[in-house]
Order: sequence, then structure tokens, then C-alpha cells
Amino acid sequence: MFYFFNVIDSLSSLAEMIDNYPERLANYAKHRNRPPIKLDEVSKLEDSLSIDFETASKLIQERDTPGVIYDTTMPDEWYYLPDFKDNALYMNNIRKLLLADNIYQRAIGYKLVGVLKDTSFSDFISKSLTNEKGDYAGFWNAYAVAITAPRATTVLFDFIVKYEDYGDAHMMPMYMQMDTTNIIRTAYERIDDTSMRAKILALQSMALLDTSNKSLTYIVDALSKWDDSIKGYAVVALGMREKKDLLQYLKPLADNTELKDVIIQVLNESESKEDIEFAETLYK
Repeated sequence: MFYFFNVIDSLSSLAEMIDNYPERLANYAKHRNRPPIKLDEVSKLEDSLSIDFETASKLIQERDTPGVIYDTTMPDEWYYLPDFKDNALYMNNIRKLLLADNIYQRAIGYKLVGVLKDTSFSDFISKSLTNEKGDYAGFWNAYAVAITAPRATTVLFDFIVKYEDYGDAHMMPMYMQMDTTNIIRTAYERIDDTSMRAKILALQSMALLDTSNKSLTYIVDALSKWDDSIKGYAVVALGMREKKDLLQYLKPLADNTELKDVIIQVLNESESKEDIEFAETLYK
């Protein structure tokens, strides 16, 4: 019986799965959302690595031990990948996974490239992301791009715009950790996009990372011209960009009932006493 990747410490088991049991490899990848830590989880790790209960408990609680990469989206599984990138098993099989027709096998390939920070596949995974969808394989592809291809900001930007839920965005923080110069460049390339979602991500990227007067000009323009349905994002971008002295931009919009709540929130977070005092008057 295979304990699907409990620990990639038994490389022969992984090799057998890749070569002879691709359907099991696919089924493995479908299991997601690790439950809270349980005693049997500790026991399995204890047995797999031949360590005592206390050490196993600490490993699970910390999940950041050098040389041990934990997959926290999976139930009852661990990744143990010391020097795995240079192992023949990885080198001989990673292309099979990345080029597989099965999305779950591709997902495992992308995940391995990402956790191993294997930059030798940076160009490949950047190109493959344009063909992936917002599914299991697509999001692991996006993850690998963020980790190993930090300058490929436009391809990841477009993927996020197309597939991410802005209310529960997992890729946004990773995107913002990519190459700053390229994020800013992508933002200006996409700020006039016909997609409202693209406009929003572009403007907020500018607000976070571009300290030049150019970004403020675009934010003020959005406050003036954007539709009320998305103008609140411009209000938030202003608060992210300026931090204080916001009244000159937001006071003219204070009577807009669609924007009132977000304006109050942004003004309350300002470093200016005048902004906060004005926010208090809007409660009345």
C-alpha cells in the first residue's frame, strides 16, 4: 500500500508511482486542506523519520525546519526534499510531470519546481501559465512562476486578473514579492486595460510600490473618472500611497453614499489629525 508521499524519503516509491501508477499520482493530488494537527499525524512523522514524539511534534508545529518542506494543503502528508533537485529521480521525471495531460500530475510538477526553487524551468512555466486555467494545476503553476520567475510579472498579473477571487486572493501577496521594477512596469502597461479587475490590480500595485509622482497622478485620475462601482478601490489605493493629508482628494467625494464607508475607513487610518477628525463628522 502506498502512503502517497507521506515523506519523499522513499524515492523508490515515488519512482514506481511516476512510472507505473499515474492514476494514483493524480488521486494523491486531489486531496487538499490539511486538518488541524492530530496525534496520528505526529505518529506517522515519528515513524517515517525515526525520530521521537517530542521532535516530531515540534517539526509539525513549526513547519519550517531547514531541509523539510511541508505541504500544508494536504491531509496527513509531508514533503522531505533534501537535495532532491539534484537527485536522478527528480531530473529524470520532472519533465514527465510538467508535460503530463493529467492536470494533477502537472500540478505536482509545478509544486516541485516551486518548492525546490528550480529556476531552470522558469521560462517553461512562465509560458505554460498562459495555457493553464484557474484550477489545481493552474494555481500551482502560478505559484511556481512567483517563486522561480520573479521578472515574469505580466503573465502572472494576467492570470490573477482572470482567475483570482479578489476577496480571497492567495496569489496577491506572492505577486507583490516579485521583482518590484517589473511589477511597476506591468501596472502601467495594464492600467488602461478594458478589464476593471486589471485596472484595480494595476492601480493598487502602483500605490504599494511606485513612490513617484506619476503613480499619484493616476490615482487622482481614477478618483475622478472611474465608475462608482470600482472607485472605492481608488480610495483605498490613495490611502496606501499617501498615508496622510487625504482630505484634499477625498472631501469632494464625501457625499457619495457608495463611497462613504470606504472613505471613513481610509481617513481613520490616516496619520493626519485633520483626516481623522473629518472622518468622525461623516458618522453623523
